[in-house]
Order: sequence, then structure tokens, then C-alpha cells
Amino acid sequence: MAVRAGLQQGLASGLPAGAGGAQLRTEVVSQLKLLFELHGHQLTPSQVQFIRGLYLSDPSANTNCSAGFIPPSTPGCGTSLTALTASMDLCA
Repeated sequence: MAVRAGLQQGLASGLPAGAGGAQLRTEVVSQLKLLFELHGHQLTPSQVQFIRGLYLSDPSANTNCSAGFIPPSTPGCGTSLTALTASMDLCA
């Protein structure tokens, strides 16, 4: 429990530049996403909720497991597809 709280706090406040800063954050987030995709069935509901939130907060932090999801353009429809796009960006 303390590890998750420390991780959440570190990701929220930013990691120290001496430890890798933004680059380390991107790597940690991408690895958490991969953990969810490969072993999500073994995570607790709160862990799943936390990691799924990373798809919205850090959409560009991805693993190199696929070509990635390229969302279709939706000119003029007025609907935000950000949440859907983030959900589609899973390794298959």
C-alpha cells in the first residue's frame, strides 16, 4: 500500500530531475500500462483504476509493443473522443 501511495505521489508531483525526471515518468507509466495489459486480471480493483487513469493522463507514454492506435479525425462532430482514443491504445 505504501509503495502505491509513494508511486502515485511521485507521478503526480513529478520525479526529480536527478532521477530521470520526465523521461523516468514516461518509462514508469508505460511499464504500468504494460503490467495492466498483461496481468490486469491479477491486480486489485484500485490498482486497475489507477493504471486505467494513466491512459487518459499520459496518452503518449506507451510501450513499443505495437504500431499504436491512430484515431480517426472527427471534424465538426463536436464530440470529444479523448477517452475512447486512450482506451483503444492497448497492446493487443
